[in-house]
Amino acid sequence: MDFSSYTSVTSESLPPVGSRNEMKYYWSRHISKKRPGILFVSRIFNQGVVPNDFGIPPDQRTIDKALADIRDKQQAYRVAHPEDTALILSYVADYKKGTQYNGREQLICANSPAIPGRLA
Repeated sequence: MDFSSYTSVTSESLPPVGSRNEMKYYWSRHISKKRPGILFVSRIFNQGVVPNDFGIPPDQRTIDKALADIRDKQQAYRVAHPEDTALILSYVADYKKGTQYNGREQLICANSPAIPGRLA
């Protein structure tokens, strides 16, 4: 199974800045809750209810379509999440300029005050 695509599980929107709402599948951008792991195992063993877009069986006959689908979903994600996309692009630009980040402090979670632009 391929779980690398943009799916309803992996592309969950962040709560608005300052909100106390929790994400359904993740504690932060990098730390998942228990539910994605259950869905992962459920898909592999074909048990339980799993979103249709989560976990795609690899198939040589459909790889080109699958890759095109990933590119389309990537573009849709960028359009739907312009602030997050801009933040990631700023990290890429900083990296290319040789900027060094502290890593843990700046990338630990979605609403960390150490991530520029995420908190008011």
